Amino acid sequence: MHYTVYECPSCRHIDYVQGPRADHIQCGFCGQTVDSSMFRASVESEEAASSSVTTLVSKRLLSERRIRPKRGLGVRRRVLDIVSSQIDLNRGRATTIRAVLSESVDAGIDSEKALKFLERLDQEGIVRIQNDRVELAEAADRG
Repeated sequence: MHYTVYECPSCRHIDYVQGPRADHIQCGFCGQTVDSSMFRASVESEEAASSSVTTLVSKRLLSERRIRPKRGLGVRRRVLDIVSSQIDLNRGRATTIRAVLSESVDAGIDSEKALKFLERLDQEGIVRIQNDRVELAEAADRG
């Protein structure tokens, strides 16, 4: 038996099909035609085809992880969102630094990093920190 391992250019699905050698095949996921330029391997056993698919998927996942930035991109925004949601839960009243840091840790943000970004938001005038209480600057200006 002959198996062709392919990657669909349309949906990026990686799979294999059994059958004679061909110049094109149909994606088993989205149905698009996949030409021979997207064939990744040609093997003689189903076990080898399955192993090739697993290897290709693993390599793609590893390469996608390397592309992601190493910095805490979005942490500032996430901390601000936590402050906003806690103020909403408090019916518009200020929240505590402790509550913000606790929720930040639950969200996978280190407490020291969250505190650093909270202080930065205070310096930028987006939030106000007074006596261990945090509120949005626009709400503080109104009240």
